[in-house]
Amino acid sequence: METTTIACPQGFTDPNVDQATAPIWTDGTDDYQVASGPMEGYTTSEPIQAAPDRVNVVVGMSGLDALAAMGLVVKNAEDSSMDP
Repeated sequence: METTTIACPQGFTDPNVDQATAPIWTDGTDDYQVASGPMEGYTTSEPIQAAPDRVNVVVGMSGLDALAAMGLVVKNAEDSSMDP
């Protein structure tokens, strides 16, 4: 079974993304809750770049490679609480 990586923008859900514990990644504008691992029944979103108006999926890459291909980076919790 191939690795599947899912990135859910705010307002979207997926049964394999635990809303309470999923790590948050960002494209610099929008935040995405992510999950990665062996999952069945998914196909890669086209285009591969993450979009805030859909659940984003990449099948067949390692999780880190897939998230990078989606244009996402890990969100630093400390950055989100700092004043500009």
